[in-house]
Amino acid sequence: SNGSVLLAICTNKTASVYIDEVRLSINNDINYIVQGSNVISEINVLNGSYGTVHPASVVDDGIYVYWFSKSKRSFVRYGNNGIFPVSEYGVVDYFEDSALIHPEIDGVNSTVDVVGGYFPFYDMVMVSFPNQLSGYKTISFMNKDNAWRGFYSFVADYYFDINDLFFSVKNGIIYRHNNTNAYGEFYGNSAQTMISVPLNNAPDMPKIWQSAELFLSPNFISWSNGGQIINGGLTVELSNEDGQSTNILYNEFEVGEYIAYAPFKKDANSTGGVSNGSDMVSRTAGLNITFADSGLRYIPMVKVGFIPSL
Repeated sequence: SNGSVLLAICTNKTASVYIDEVRLSINNDINYIVQGSNVISEINVLNGSYGTVHPASVVDDGIYVYWFSKSKRSFVRYGNNGIFPVSEYGVVDYFEDSALIHPEIDGVNSTVDVVGGYFPFYDMVMVSFPNQLSGYKTISFMNKDNAWRGFYSFVADYYFDINDLFFSVKNGIIYRHNNTNAYGEFYGNSAQTMISVPLNNAPDMPKIWQSAELFLSPNFISWSNGGQIINGGLTVELSNEDGQSTNILYNEFEVGEYIAYAPFKKDANSTGGVSNGSDMVSRTAGLNITFADSGLRYIPMVKVGFIPSL
């Protein structure tokens, strides 16, 4: 038919509304669709009761529609198969916590909004909690692989896109994202970038974590300084569930052919510290790599060496 479908997102529920067509049924057997202007013919309430009191969180990428449902503590996606909470893809706690720390955003007249936007170049949805008290304030979702890809410390008042460009508004000023002259800067302020890598292969095996090997982009290397990582370029931190932690500083790596290698030091929290303390031993661990300066830098591969612990 030539009718249209309107998605009506209400406070507690969402419905698909058929416009400009009338559906007629004869003897409950044969259905006809008759065109008509200015007609709402059918309202179908969708399953799940996923409504929203935050209209600024609604994002339309041309295929799907996304929004934040405070009552369900979820970020959801609407498509041909109905509504699904994409926050279930590994970030349930993040959205539940973000909802819980803002009891004042329960009402329709809330002064605290949740802001969404679509970044066409990366096919990525952004969602921000402007008044979040601590932790990360913005999170991104990648459509192509149904995965949440990053957390960010910045937060905008509004987002909008034009063609492949993505913009945000902060304090009345418009900023363009993915500006190649301002990597590592958010609204004029420099920020550190951190990559977090979970080390969970063979989780039943206790391991002694021994070394880190990083494959680096060329601009990580200072050739005038004998081919070393640039001054303050990065820090690697290793920690585990037993409270152990250690790090490797930029000047402790040996660099050759864009590969940086260094052994892990001892547990900083043990007697003897990083020099004479206990080995870093655990079944799983977390590796954080922090970039100390702005600029487009990348690490295509990280390798961590270990031996089984007796």
